[in-house]
Amino acid sequence: MPARPAALLSVSALAIGGALAAGPAYAVPADEHSGSAGKATAVAARADLGISVEGVGDVAVKKALSDLSAPGDAQQTLLTAEVNGANKGQPTTLVKAKVAHSSVTADAHRSVGDVKLVGLRAYAPGLPDNPLLSADLLTATASCETGKKPTAKAALADNVTVLGKPIPVNGPGDQHVEVPGVGTVDLVLENATTTDSTGAATALRLKYTVTPAKLGVVKASGEIVLAEATCAMPSASGADHDGSDGNGSHGDGSGSGVAEGGSSDGQSSAESAGSKSAEGAENAVAAGNQPNTQTGDDGLNLAETGGNSATPVIAGAGGALILGGAAAVYLMRRRRTTQNN
Repeated sequence: MPARPAALLSVSALAIGGALAAGPAYAVPADEHSGSAGKATAVAARADLGISVEGVGDVAVKKALSDLSAPGDAQQTLLTAEVNGANKGQPTTLVKAKVAHSSVTADAHRSVGDVKLVGLRAYAPGLPDNPLLSADLLTATASCETGKKPTAKAALADNVTVLGKPIPVNGPGDQHVEVPGVGTVDLVLENATTTDSTGAATALRLKYTVTPAKLGVVKASGEIVLAEATCAMPSASGADHDGSDGNGSHGDGSGSGVAEGGSSDGQSSAESAGSKSAEGAENAVAAGNQPNTQTGDDGLNLAETGGNSATPVIAGAGGALILGGAAAVYLMRRRRTTQNN
């Protein structure tokens, strides 16, 4: 058999064999680290205060209890601050609790902030014996998960007192408490908000001003946030790939076959057609077997490698073209040989 038809038939055999061997592979989960992780925070208590101290002046206090960014987990129950010139040089207690737990988790699929406070007591500098606020239970949770709307929830137990006065808790809302001769407190209860990509929940936020005139403190004012959690949605996974290189084209099957020197026009055309068919089929098989990206039922990206459902059809068409071109070349050459003899 002449060399060129034999080569064409060999190429066709390889193409068809490869197409039969390459069945669709099972999809596997995409790398969970392919996208950027979400963000989450959790803080059990945060104080931002301005304190006027006799003989010292204004002292700023910014302290936090179990203030975390993902990932993390903390269990602290006492928040104190050094206030120069106050409390006889001893640390001033701002917040204490029987249980104060904060946790945050975040990966490419989900981010969650969670806080729980049990047996809480918050104090104003200069009033160590009478709690500014007491509550049995405060919780806050914010969750952001890919493919779902963010959620945020804050809860506050009924047993809440401010400067010794019971406060009714009827769900979200504002409260104003005034104690003659001591001060005023404004509270925001069970505040929760969400957007398309973020969530935030705060069990209790209070702003206060007190004039205790004790322990060297003339005036204390500021804000205390109790049980706050936030989350931000993970960004989209890494750039999707459609299995193509250069606009999805690995060759258009239009190879430029070169006629052999000394051949007739008919032979050259047949050989050129056979070469085009072989190259086009090889490119079609290559394109059909490129990996692509699919979306599973759970919304996560699944990478599929190997052939797809169109592979047998493409391979069969390519094989037929190759065999047809090879047969044409072989018959033309055999005819010439017969005529010459």
